[in-house]
Amino acid sequence: MIQRRRLRIWFRRARRRLAGMPWPGRSGTRSRSGSGATNLWRFLHPSPLGVLKLLVVVSMGLAGFLLASSSCSSRPSIREQTPWAMLPEARLDAEPEMRIRIMRKTQEVVIAPVSGSLVVSGSASSPSDRSRLTFGSAVRISLAGEAMAISPTRGGQAYRWPHPELSITAERGDLRVGSQAYPGTLRVRRNDSSLDVINDVKLETYLPGVLQRELYNHWHPTTFEAQAIAARSYAIVMAARSARRPWDMESTVASQAYIGRATLARAVEAVERTRGVVLVHQGRIVPAYYSSCAGQRGQDAAMIFPNERDMPPLRGRNHASIGPVSPHYSWGPITFNRDELARRLAAWGRQNRHEIANLSGLNGIEPDRNNSQGRPVSFRITDGRNRSFGLNAEQMRFAANFQASGSGLPNLSANQRLRSSDIQVSIEGTQVLIRGHGFGHGVGMSQHGAQHLAQRGLTAQAILGYYYPQAVLQRAY
Repeated sequence: MIQRRRLRIWFRRARRRLAGMPWPGRSGTRSRSGSGATNLWRFLHPSPLGVLKLLVVVSMGLAGFLLASSSCSSRPSIREQTPWAMLPEARLDAEPEMRIRIMRKTQEVVIAPVSGSLVVSGSASSPSDRSRLTFGSAVRISLAGEAMAISPTRGGQAYRWPHPELSITAERGDLRVGSQAYPGTLRVRRNDSSLDVINDVKLETYLPGVLQRELYNHWHPTTFEAQAIAARSYAIVMAARSARRPWDMESTVASQAYIGRATLARAVEAVERTRGVVLVHQGRIVPAYYSSCAGQRGQDAAMIFPNERDMPPLRGRNHASIGPVSPHYSWGPITFNRDELARRLAAWGRQNRHEIANLSGLNGIEPDRNNSQGRPVSFRITDGRNRSFGLNAEQMRFAANFQASGSGLPNLSANQRLRSSDIQVSIEGTQVLIRGHGFGHGVGMSQHGAQHLAQRGLTAQAILGYYYPQAVLQRAY
């Protein structure tokens, strides 16, 4: 809009120069070239040089107008805002479409229509492919060398798909993978030696499947509303940061848990009541992280998530006033074998190319730095050779819980895993005892805390105001 206004002013001034008319802001002065009538005659009946000048002015003005129009015609899509720390503007042109990876590194997948037929076609990544296949029942998609094989599960001709990706849609209704139905489109993407399955789905259709998976079915409707707004805000920011990959989020707690098509009325209604509403700070959508239970004190997003922006809504705060609202508010001790824990930390380091891969034995684990609430944000691990290695709080949790096939380490049961990184560690002989508070990373909203506040009568807006201070609610589309 500003560019257009400047171009209009520039064009008027150029035309008045040719016509000998006064400039804006210089009224009352006479043109050096004569009277207004003479200049009007010259403007309407110009000399050959005047014609040339007029053509230059018109062509430049037209080019500038087209440039301004193209730059102002629409806002960039959320995935065009590539810098990680850049947050999307709080005004979107339309409801975004999410790309959720529901399966990863699989060798095959069976996809069926809930009713009717399904259609296999090319995807956006292979626009030159116009193949289209229709099946009346389920199909099995598997690797076939450098291609994919599509086989009807009830017998019939198998097809070779040479492209790296295909899309599957139902002629009516949803698609089914295993026992779960998914709305929208399913894309199967071939990697070097495995397949990924991605669900392309509108944000407001996706969100009920998040709420049904993330919250207990019997929880308060207000808790569902608060969760809907937080999950919507988080999803939009994650989509804006995923332009360089073919999916936005996982369907697991690695992003936010997603069950597919929701059947819980409470989840669907909460999304409908809050449609388009997001958390906003200084005109930008907040990546509204949340976890099951923050324990006594929250965590700072910028201190544990690489490249995350430091902002008031994402800084830790003291939650002691809410009290022990979750079975995981306090936990432990969890007992580890000292040598086994050292090997587990080193194995995590080898897989993640971290220097702690060189850990030899274990002499100590101490907090290296705390946030303003006293919650550890990093740890210092000392080995038997008196060498020290640093891990941030979440890396410490993941490393202590690490297990992988072929590592030679025994699997950990749910009761043997660290629930959070707000921990105190003591070493006693051959054993390591760890006590802690909370469940999850502790940034932003505590789901159990939100449920407690909802039961006390707080609105969704008040709950979110408590957990994301200085953020406001705004409808983004």
